[in-house]
Amino acid sequence: MIEKRKLNKAFKLMREAGLIAQQNFCCCRSCATCDLEKQVRQSIGRGEVCIGFAYYHAQDEDIRRSGDDFYIGYGPPVDEKGRVMGYYAPIGRLVCECLSKAGVPYQWNGRASNRIMVKQTARRLCRKRSRPLKELRLSKVAVMPVMQAEVSGQLTIQENDNSTC
Repeated sequence: MIEKRKLNKAFKLMREAGLIAQQNFCCCRSCATCDLEKQVRQSIGRGEVCIGFAYYHAQDEDIRRSGDDFYIGYGPPVDEKGRVMGYYAPIGRLVCECLSKAGVPYQWNGRASNRIMVKQTARRLCRKRSRPLKELRLSKVAVMPVMQAEVSGQLTIQENDNSTC
């Protein structure tokens, strides 16, 4: 689990870089994005330098406290008519730079449509099983840490005889 002080430092760096950056903000992604877009418009209207926003919401805070990976949302300014007045990817890169400077591990694929994952857990990809797995049939969506992939057909899993990965 990452130290809260590192996360606080990262969000302070985001604010210093010109973002409105909020932690444990609002109940969900939709409410947080809507409120922050409004705050950005108000800041710009007052003549303040504001290039966008970054946040994690209350649901992400619950996940963070449990020790699991959680996500940071971000975005550029948006006007009253919903027109985007900037680009998402540079804001995402800025957020990643601030996380990196603060020593917060993250994962992001660089796509504007994806939030940034804050890595809190080290996942082991193989574990010793008490009994061998024969075959596993998958027909739904397999959820990966960052992406979803449609999987169908048969997948054969072989037991690893080594006790370590």
